Amino acid sequence: MSDNNRDILDYNRIDDDVTFVKGVGPRRASVLKKHGISTVYDLLLYTPRDYIDRRNITPINQLTPNTKATILAEVESYGMKFIRGGKKMYIVNVTDKIASLELIWFRNVKYFEGLFKEGDLLYISGKTSRTVFPQMVHPEFEFLFKGKEPLHTIGLVPLYPTTAELKKISLDSRGFRKIIKSALNKYIDALPDDLNPRIEKTANLISHKDAISLIHFPKTHKEIASAKRRLAFSELFYVELLLALQKRRNKLLRNGIKFKKAGELVSRLGKYLPFKLTSAQRRVIKDIFKDMNSPRVMRRLLQGDVGSGKTIVAALSCALAVENGYKSAVMVPTEVLAEQHYINFAKLFNRLKIETTLLTKSSRNKNEIYEKLKSDKECIVIGTHALIQEKVDINRLGLIVIDEQHRFGVRQRLDLISQNQRADLLVMTATPIPRSLAMTLYGDFDISIIDEMPPGRKRIKTLLAQEGSEHLIFDKIFDYAKRGEQVYIIYPLVEKSEKIDLRAAVDAYEKLKKTTVGKFGIGLLYGKMDMAEKSEVLDKFNRGEIKILISTTVVEVGIDSPKATLMVIIGAERFGLSQLHQLRGRVGRGESKAECILKLTHPPSDIAKQRIQAMLSSNNGFEIAEFDLKIRGPGEFLGVKQHGFPNFKFADITSDMELLRQARESAFQLISEDPKLELPENQTIKDYLRKRFRGVFRFADTV
Repeated sequence: MSDNNRDILDYNRIDDDVTFVKGVGPRRASVLKKHGISTVYDLLLYTPRDYIDRRNITPINQLTPNTKATILAEVESYGMKFIRGGKKMYIVNVTDKIASLELIWFRNVKYFEGLFKEGDLLYISGKTSRTVFPQMVHPEFEFLFKGKEPLHTIGLVPLYPTTAELKKISLDSRGFRKIIKSALNKYIDALPDDLNPRIEKTANLISHKDAISLIHFPKTHKEIASAKRRLAFSELFYVELLLALQKRRNKLLRNGIKFKKAGELVSRLGKYLPFKLTSAQRRVIKDIFKDMNSPRVMRRLLQGDVGSGKTIVAALSCALAVENGYKSAVMVPTEVLAEQHYINFAKLFNRLKIETTLLTKSSRNKNEIYEKLKSDKECIVIGTHALIQEKVDINRLGLIVIDEQHRFGVRQRLDLISQNQRADLLVMTATPIPRSLAMTLYGDFDISIIDEMPPGRKRIKTLLAQEGSEHLIFDKIFDYAKRGEQVYIIYPLVEKSEKIDLRAAVDAYEKLKKTTVGKFGIGLLYGKMDMAEKSEVLDKFNRGEIKILISTTVVEVGIDSPKATLMVIIGAERFGLSQLHQLRGRVGRGESKAECILKLTHPPSDIAKQRIQAMLSSNNGFEIAEFDLKIRGPGEFLGVKQHGFPNFKFADITSDMELLRQARESAFQLISEDPKLELPENQTIKDYLRKRFRGVFRFADTV
């Protein structure tokens, strides 16, 4: 039997169109598809957001006014009643043989005519009215029939996410309960297993079928916890399985470039450096060079806090590739950062007579650069997304360095890597990735950390300035500039309010020019300036002709002036935590003490308060990253929300570390024992992987 036929036989029912479910016609199906529910399987994974606890039956004589309760009672009488203004209400009187309760409906009263008869048994859930006589207005109810379990009024009742559009087709929680119960009844036996029995037993998990059933209709909170744990484990397991497969693939991939060991060029570059490398930098360089000396393709993630010296590590790595007759490409997210890297690299490599090239969308001599990159001659090219345009063909590319990787989409990285699969890859970030996220996303990478700051770097003192403290900030700016030190004043720039935000920065520039600080030289920098204008401003700042630089967040990375000792962030409540930490890292790069002032312009939200507090309490990028991950979640944290990052519904990698450890251990052990998933006991895992994660393989190859 072919693998394709196996897919059809194993999955033809669970992947039926959602219209195969009782209660879902073409109209409902159309709306459900807009909400990501196209198949039966999609519907079964549409899980509750919460549960109402209706497990306890309350006797009518124990009801108290204005409380929620569940009742089991028998219909005594019923009928329509006219009230003032010609309006109607429908009343049903029920009893539990001890006391009576009045049920009242004011809306859709015609629906109830002919619905009840004396002696009907009802489960009733609702809120009692404030009257002394027991009443419930618009309660939920279900008839009690033999062999039919109630869905809405008894037990732990699931509440489903819904929208106005879904409610229009009666798919509120009540509607979803009906169609999901119908789907479970018909399709639960067709639900494929996604783990083997050994893994389930080792990790103490319930079956996949039980987990799906219990997540929708549990009897106890313990069952909910068991179902969530099982489904969370599966999510984590398959991400780790993909990483385990990729790591094995990387180890087997021996058609990479085996660079010779570092020689004269690397040695001379090291001697030209105006500082000594830290022990952490030397350790990391040793790791990278060892990878590059191997015939296997390097996949290494380099983490280091702001100012820890990642750029020089990248430069030395590029030198090794060039020394072996290959090109190196450094891709960065912004033109300002590309320009800064180009200036820094050119200073280092010009002395070695190694050509350095800059390629951005603003480059004027693009055709000349394209031809240069096609040639056999070694060089270093630094660029933005322009490096991944169709016209770019980099011949003999030996090393790819991606800086500030979290600011690129996964597919953008893929485009550069897929065209140059033999090239070694060094991914760098100054936004440290917490261990849980690194295990989840970079489990197939080797990881290096620069955990030591250059000598002389001091802790940056961080202060909070409330509204009304402008004169104090002005005095501080004046004092710093007077001492010959440099100051950044940063304004937020948000797409929705870009014109207003930019106007605030320009206004501040014009205003300060006319004050006593104007004599120290003031510059203005923002993203949409012409590259030549940006370069002129940055050159003047680097030469010290400008002491005060007013800017938007284009200086978040890449600007490096040792005389910059004061950072003032205006509207700090509007910045993300990672941004605030990156901005703060622009100062204190020399021997002088440095300060960062967080200036509030509006009352901060609760989350903004937490971000500000984190900045005030820590200078450690890893601590800040852990906190940032908890606030924003993994997709937004890494900038891959729309680019294939696993969208966990059940797993929480900030709190499920032990479950993640178990899932990782199981996945890597499985691939160690059965690399191609050929054993019969692993066939279900292989089938599930191919069927459910086919679109993620491409993602797994790029991270």
